[in-house]
Amino acid sequence: MKTVKIPVNFLVAYSAIVSVILLFLLVSFKTPNSFNEDEISLKRINITDEQGNIRLVISNEERIPPPILNGKEYKRAISPTGLIFYDKEGNECGGLALSSKDETDISALVFDYSNMDALGMRVIDTKDGDYNAGFIINDPSPKGTLGRGNSRILLENSNGDAQLLLHDAEGNPRLKISVDEAGNASFNLLDKNGNITKDILK
Repeated sequence: MKTVKIPVNFLVAYSAIVSVILLFLLVSFKTPNSFNEDEISLKRINITDEQGNIRLVISNEERIPPPILNGKEYKRAISPTGLIFYDKEGNECGGLALSSKDETDISALVFDYSNMDALGMRVIDTKDGDYNAGFIINDPSPKGTLGRGNSRILLENSNGDAQLLLHDAEGNPRLKISVDEAGNASFNLLDKNGNITKDILK
């Protein structure tokens, strides 16, 4: 049987490389990215379809992707932690966002038209004790533009005052039904400038 002699230098180099790889894997699977049978800790997860297109992103605020519409990236107003949904063309079409700004915590769940927010739920809580929880429905913005269209329906509780506002196509509130913190109810018709034209309850 023929004996194959392997140079000592090769064995030393091979051992060093294997040791480095094992050390790298050991460090990689520790925090902040860690895996075990009970938990996974990551900074961002991309969920793709069978063609490799991103359909969902779960991310921290540092790695949240910018909004994308028709292949073009736009600057995000805030950088939240959360989930971003994408349609088959790769456009952002909604998401769940958790953020803090100027001592105010903001949580929002939003679903989009093709170019803007369609409807959303939000919770705003300030360090001073002010709060607002609401549901909003918007008209789409004009085709070819980006941004939020006019608000049509707003249902909210703001610091104990509950109200329903219906807006016209230009975004002006025209009907307001409310019950304030003290329990006083009102049912008002408004003109386009927001002035009360009729109180149904009087």
